[in-house]
This record gives sequence, C-alpha cells and structure tokens, in this order.
Amino acid sequence: MRSLLRMFALPALVVMLNPGLASAFSATVGQPASALVLPMLDGTTFDLSAERGKVVLIHLWASWCPACRAEMPAIEDLYKRYHADGLTVIAVSADRPHDKNAAVKVMESFSFPAGMLNDATSNGFGPPSSLPVTIIVDRDGVVRDAFTAEETLTSASLTASVSPLMEAQRTAQH
Repeated sequence: MRSLLRMFALPALVVMLNPGLASAFSATVGQPASALVLPMLDGTTFDLSAERGKVVLIHLWASWCPACRAEMPAIEDLYKRYHADGLTVIAVSADRPHDKNAAVKVMESFSFPAGMLNDATSNGFGPPSSLPVTIIVDRDGVVRDAFTAEETLTSASLTASVSPLMEAQRTAQH
C-alpha cells in the first residue's frame, strides 16, 4: 500500500500543488550532471560544477513528503561516514517559498546543508514531478545513480552506490 502511495498519490499531489510541471527533476545515469546553483539556507552558495573532484549526493525532498523525510536519516548516516573523505551532500527542498520555515525546521535534525529549489539560479535538472529524488554524481561530474519515488532508498542501497565512488575518489587523490 505504501509503495502504491509513493507511486501514484505523491506524484499526483506534487503536480496538483505545482500546476504546469511536466518534466521531472531528473538525470540520466552515465551522462554529465546538469547545472545546479542555489543559495543554501546557511547563506553560502552551492554550485554543482564547483564540486568536481568530489562525489555529490543531491536529495530533492519536501517537508510535507513523509517518504522524503524517511530517507533523510540514511543520507545523514552516509554523510557522517564519508564527508571527511570528500562526499558532498545537499538537500534541495521543493517546498514553496511560504513553507520555507517548515523546511528549515526539518533540516535542524541533519548536519548536511540544504537549499530551496525555488531559489535556484540555475537548475538544469528541471522541476520535480514526484518526490523524493536522489541523484549521485561522481568526481568527474557524471551521474552514476538516481533513486526515484518508485524505489525505497536505504542505507544499504546508498552505501552500494556511493562506496565504490568514494574508493575511486580516494585512489585518485593519492
């Protein structure tokens, strides 16, 4: 039942709340990642192109999305495990501007940075048609994995995706 909710109800709700959305916040595995530049909640600016040389995890979520919030502890664990080795994690909230305070409140429980999708000055990924979406980008700026609302993101699936990229990054640095 929960899987069906994620597949049908949440995407429909996202489109209903954001009329005019036709394409998904998406990336093609094996292709260069799109541009993404946005101010962070802490006042800094995130620019995906400036992260070359690092593995990057981008998590698109919303404060009203239970599945999105359920995945964030696994992302936090991964961030704590690999951040010192160069993993960059960014949470990108798809909340509307008037819900920014709700996004800020959720992010108080996590140590990785976050920004608001509506504030992006460059977003080549497009708007979301469903949530959550998690994209893994390697140190060369190539998309290596993408998790969508149809999948359940777990610590095991994240580790399986990110760990080999982190090992390749460590090898390249030495």
